[in-house]
Amino acid sequence: LDLFGCPGLTDEGLVHLQQLGSLQLLNLSVCTKIKGEGLRHLNPSLRYLDLSGCASITDDDLEYIPSLPSLEYLGLNDLKDVTDKGLQHIGMVTWLQKLELSGLPDITDTAMKSLMTSLSLLKYLVLSRCNGITDAGLANLGQLRNMQYLKLSGVTQLTDDGLRPLLGLTSMLHLDLSNCESLTGGVLAHLKTLVSLQLLNLSG
Repeated sequence: LDLFGCPGLTDEGLVHLQQLGSLQLLNLSVCTKIKGEGLRHLNPSLRYLDLSGCASITDDDLEYIPSLPSLEYLGLNDLKDVTDKGLQHIGMVTWLQKLELSGLPDITDTAMKSLMTSLSLLKYLVLSRCNGITDAGLANLGQLRNMQYLKLSGVTQLTDDGLRPLLGLTSMLHLDLSNCESLTGGVLAHLKTLVSLQLLNLSG
């Protein structure tokens, strides 16, 4: 069900989705009136949920996400009021496989290290423009052995040393390091073991 950008959709409207007992995909991105009360009514059958650009969502609203036992994909891009506190709830969704967190200016290394420890099944991760993240935040990246797609574009504090944990991720297919302005040519030394890599973006 694609409800992208519905300006009139409110929490009260989401209550009616409970009638769709087999619903697996729900796109609520840029539905700016949605808050935590509406998320409480989401159907547990959901496998895909996109809340990107839902400007009213805060840390506390994310407490309902761990109640979705079938969830595989979660999009939380450009949620300006989500911080490390909110990502504590996401760390409880240990069955998650795909996570997008681009454009979250207030998340830090603390949240990243915790997520990479708890979400061991992740194979797709987007952290573009999360400029609170440094090398230290990627220290546990090597634990994500299933990782195939990693997008770190525009993470300006990331340096060559921060990518050392990539050495063990031999399942990596797609790596985007574009516009990471602190990287140098030396980063290639940390990528030489990515034998499955099909696409590498170092532009910008």
